[in-house]
Amino acid sequence: MARLWASGRALTSEAAVALALDAPVRPTASGADPTGESPALAVVGRYRVASAPPSSLTQREYEIAELVAGGLSNKAIATELSISPTTAARHVANIMAKLGFNSRSQIAAWVADRAQGRGRASSPDEPG
Repeated sequence: MARLWASGRALTSEAAVALALDAPVRPTASGADPTGESPALAVVGRYRVASAPPSSLTQREYEIAELVAGGLSNKAIATELSISPTTAARHVANIMAKLGFNSRSQIAAWVADRAQGRGRASSPDEPG
């Protein structure tokens, strides 16, 4: 167990990400790392967390994402949907977690991107 732990700690950041993503690795310019592998993550530049499958959000989360994109606060979303501000905040947090975002502006950009590609940010139950 200690050997595995040490092996993991010896990985470079790129190698750890490659391992976590189960991505192919290619040799680095400096050669092999201390574990004897030659990792370099070729996908990091192309990797987009925001490409979550549409089915990952619930109908209500799509609705809330569109309201967030419209600039509404949690309190305004709560008023609009007749829910508590705490529930609205939880939905926003769930959306961020599912899509790998850390800000409301990322949600807004994601909704805008989907709307541009489909006419609007439709949910998986609606024809798009």
